[in-house]
Amino acid sequence: TLRKEELLFAEMFELRKQAKANPEFANVCKERSFGKVEQPLDTAENLLKDAYSREDAEDREVVEHALDMVVFPNLFHLRARALKKDFEDRMNQLFDSPGFEISIGPAKKPDRMVTKIQEAIDDKKKNAPFPRALTLKDALRGTVICDDGNAVAEAYQRIKREFKLEEGNGRLKNLLGTTDRTP
Repeated sequence: TLRKEELLFAEMFELRKQAKANPEFANVCKERSFGKVEQPLDTAENLLKDAYSREDAEDREVVEHALDMVVFPNLFHLRARALKKDFEDRMNQLFDSPGFEISIGPAKKPDRMVTKIQEAIDDKKKNAPFPRALTLKDALRGTVICDDGNAVAEAYQRIKREFKLEEGNGRLKNLLGTTDRTP
């Protein structure tokens, strides 16, 4: 509901404003966003050329649609489910100290992946090449809940170090410094 969302944003912005008094947190807020998340399908098109006749445009469209909308979302979902326990263990180990709480969400479901793939197909600006499943992001997600600005700065440094987060390896979407109404 809109009123609840407005109150949540107001509280979030007030907490961020207070936390910015902490120099370490203020530095994290200034970090520049970078990169993109990519899925390990870079050779899928070449593999599929040998497996399916795609010389005929109609055949190619049928095969690519089936792979994008049925096969890849289900494979990604199964892979995310298989990796979830290791991811959860790694996050719990990384933040097994006072000031942090971890919340790991469920693996993204295939129907949600299909929706995201369809959005990539429909977005003519992206002109997403096959396989459009490469556009999928965050099949597994976790939240680090921090007690204060120091904990946020420390969490960022741990994640950066543990997952080798840097330009060219991963993605940082930093909205901490914004005053926009972006969640």
